[in-house]
Amino acid sequence: WNEYRYDPRWRMKTYSVIVGYDIKEKKRKFVSRNSRYASAALSPDGKKVATIETGTDYQTRLVIIDYETGAVVKEFENPGNDFISMPRWKENGYELVALSTNQNGKTLNQFDFNSGERKSLAFFANENIGYPVPFMRYILFNSPRSGIDNIYALDTSTRLIHQITSSRYGAYNPCVSMDGKFIYYNEQGRDGLNVVKVS
Repeated sequence: WNEYRYDPRWRMKTYSVIVGYDIKEKKRKFVSRNSRYASAALSPDGKKVATIETGTDYQTRLVIIDYETGAVVKEFENPGNDFISMPRWKENGYELVALSTNQNGKTLNQFDFNSGERKSLAFFANENIGYPVPFMRYILFNSPRSGIDNIYALDTSTRLIHQITSSRYGAYNPCVSMDGKFIYYNEQGRDGLNVVKVS
């Protein structure tokens, strides 16, 4: 996860660092220091973290850092300076998906760690999609395309989009169970967001 930090001398200078927690050892770890990172997606093998770096020049890029050392091991080119957000690793451990936003709208991009290639999976114009989650050949995401936020699945082999939920007030933040049998998500209720499971 990300935490904000201040320079101890120059209080107007801020940082956004990445922090991890080892559940087995019950130890907290600072993965980065004096950084400007947003988002933190741990790779399936637990060795790399995908994050978004915004420099003091306001240039944004997707970077991959080593979990143990915090060293940058990969940077993806972003010549148009799109706003990149919500990176997620695919199950194979070398491809990622993330949202890219510019004056034309939102695009769902795939990034290849090995080749450095970036390609568009779908273009959504002004549709406010969010929280992309890869699962097998699908990308789950939430979108208000029906007039109410619901969970959808993009089939990357056909580019067809299927509606997964039919929430009355809104469904957000899909997550697939470890065995791949269930989808968990947040559903808007009278008193806030509830956790829902569907098969």
